[in-house]
Amino acid sequence: MTPSPTRGIRRTWIASALAILVLLTGVEATLAAGFALQNGPRDVASQAMDRRSELVAEAVSTETRRYTDSMRALAAAVAVASPLDPQRFAALTDPIREMQLAGATVVTYVVPASDADVEGVQREWRQRGQSGLTLRPKGHGEHLFSVLTQILGGDQKPVPGGDASQAPAPSEALAESRRSGDITVSDTYQLLLDRRLPGSQRQNSFALAAPVFAPAGSPDAGHLRGWVLLALRGGDFLGKTLDHAAQGMVDVTLRAQNSKDGLVVVAKLTSAFHGKRELHRELDFSVAQRHWHLDLDSTAAAIPGGSTDLGGTVTTGGLALTAMLAILVFVLSSGRARADAQLVAAAAEIRILRADLDAADAELDSATARAAPDHPSAERGATAIATPRGG
Repeated sequence: MTPSPTRGIRRTWIASALAILVLLTGVEATLAAGFALQNGPRDVASQAMDRRSELVAEAVSTETRRYTDSMRALAAAVAVASPLDPQRFAALTDPIREMQLAGATVVTYVVPASDADVEGVQREWRQRGQSGLTLRPKGHGEHLFSVLTQILGGDQKPVPGGDASQAPAPSEALAESRRSGDITVSDTYQLLLDRRLPGSQRQNSFALAAPVFAPAGSPDAGHLRGWVLLALRGGDFLGKTLDHAAQGMVDVTLRAQNSKDGLVVVAKLTSAFHGKRELHRELDFSVAQRHWHLDLDSTAAAIPGGSTDLGGTVTTGGLALTAMLAILVFVLSSGRARADAQLVAAAAEIRILRADLDAADAELDSATARAAPDHPSAERGATAIATPRGG
C-alpha cells in the first residue's frame, strides 16, 4: 500500500520536534555545565581570598603582639635597672635590636618634667653618663624629654633632649599609657627623623608607648618614672610583616583609627598582578588600645585556580556538539518520511506512465480499426485478381 502524503508530513513534524527537543536539552545542559565551570574558579578564588585575608590579619596581629610583648619586657627591665644609664639602657635594648623588628627605627626613654624641674632633670642625667645632654623644652607645663636613645634601624641618629610634649601623636600616646597603665599605640604621624628626608621617602609611622613604674620595695613604688617609646615606620612594618602572608597576591592597605581624623592610611602594599580587583575583604582588629583596619584587594588571576577559560571552552564545544547532534537526529528521524515521500512520488509517476500507456494502446487500437476492409466481396475480388488464368 502506498503511504499517504499526510503520514509523511506527520513524520517530518515528529523528526523536527525531536531535533528541537535534543537542541533545547543540549543547550540547557551545556549552559549549566559552563556556568558551573565558570563559577567554580570564582568560588575557589573567593575561598582562597578568605584564607589569605585570615593569614594577613593573623600575621599583623602576631607581629604587633611580638612588639607589645617586647616593650612590656623592656619597660619591666628598665624599671628595676639601678641606676639606669646609657650603657645599661643599651644593654637592655640589645635584644630588641637582635629581634630585627620590622620598621622599628629607634627606642627612647622619655621622662616627665615640669618647668621648674628642667634644670634638675638635665643635671641628673648628665651625672648618669649623658654628659652632652641638653634638654630643649617647648612651651610651658609638663615636658616629655627623651634622655636615652638607641638606634634600631637606619643611619640617622636622633639627638636626645627633645620635648615630645609638642608632638600631638606621641604625647597623646604617652598620656594614654599613663592613664591605662599599659602599652598604647599612637596616632599615625611622621617621625622627626623622616622630616629631614625628601617627601617621596617619608613614611607614615606610629609609636608604641610603655609606661615605666617604680617597682615594689623602692621608695617611690608605683610612681611613674617615665616611658619607653618605640618608633615604627608604617611602610617598612607592613611590607616586611606581610611579605610571607600576602605572597604578592593581594593589595593590602593598613589604616589606623586616629583620635581626630578617623581612619588614616598607615601604609600600602601593592601586588605585582595587574587587572581589575574584583575580590575585596575588610578586617578590623585592635592593637594596644587602638582600632586598626585592613583592606585587601586582589584579582582572581592572582589566586591559583581562581581564573580559567575552561567554562567558555566547554560552553562553545558543547553548543557545537549539541547542534550537530540535533541535525543528526533530524536527519535520521526524517529518513522514513523522505522515503515515504519518494515512494509516493514514484507511485504517482507510475500512474502517469500507466495512463500514458493506456492512452497509447487506445489510440493504436483505433488506428487499426480504421485501416481494416469494410466489405467481404472486395476481399474476394482481390483474391481473384491475384490468382493466374488456366490454373
